[in-house]
Amino acid sequence: MWIDAHNHLQSPRFAASSHELLAAMQASGVSACVANGTHPTDWENVAALAGKHPDSVFPAFGVHPWQAGELPVDWLEKLRHHLASHPMAGIGEIGLDLWVDEPPLHIQLPVFRSQWELAVELNRPLTIHCLRAWSELLDEMDRLPPHPGRILIHAFGGPPDTAERLLENGCVFSFNGAFLARRKRRLFDWWRLSPKETLLVESDAPDMLPPQAYRHPFPNDSALPDTPPNHPASLAACATAFATARGLTAAELAAITNANFHRWWLGTCDANSQHIHHSTP
Repeated sequence: MWIDAHNHLQSPRFAASSHELLAAMQASGVSACVANGTHPTDWENVAALAGKHPDSVFPAFGVHPWQAGELPVDWLEKLRHHLASHPMAGIGEIGLDLWVDEPPLHIQLPVFRSQWELAVELNRPLTIHCLRAWSELLDEMDRLPPHPGRILIHAFGGPPDTAERLLENGCVFSFNGAFLARRKRRLFDWWRLSPKETLLVESDAPDMLPPQAYRHPFPNDSALPDTPPNHPASLAACATAFATARGLTAAELAAITNANFHRWWLGTCDANSQHIHHSTP
């Protein structure tokens, strides 16, 4: 059974209920997922999903760099509250992004720094988004207090020398089905050659739609827009393709990525654990 290291199950882009999505995920072979918040306005929805599905939805609360310019003054206090209420939750999705013009980097940076420092203080797993800001991210990692090796770079798309620097900082990397597209060949090759102890798999649903051959259908697909959301159950077929590229069986890669997930999420290699409980105190 696969573990989806990064998605947004709370997204309003999903017309299906969380129960339907999770049932399809588990039927496909995906046992659990991390649902990442992106702004204080969706943290309650993430918390509700985790409370309703405690053995299959692991919550992460964070401010995405695209949302860094639209925050209430008490956002950090609210983040602390959610983390205190969910002692097994991660912090994410946070990051830096120069692919977008707004908000500018000087707005993104203090939000990123505050969340990083909170992750260090509480020793929580951290999920980072980065686009076209790799040197800025590495500079921040050098300046900020070191995180104890529980950093996930989701959908890594940087150059090989950046990957080496991130590896030196104890980062792990999650890859999704969009990397199976031919235009992503360079990144797919990096997947094939990177150290297996650093690899996780993700769907990033409803984003990062994989090629058609790997997409899990939604009920009433004909009613969806031309570019439908990525179903989180698509991860199973995509991850199987990743296994083939590494010369592994699906079961072998699932065992490797699940062990890596537990080491990142819990700081343990107990990949035989069937459940990660994260109920409120």
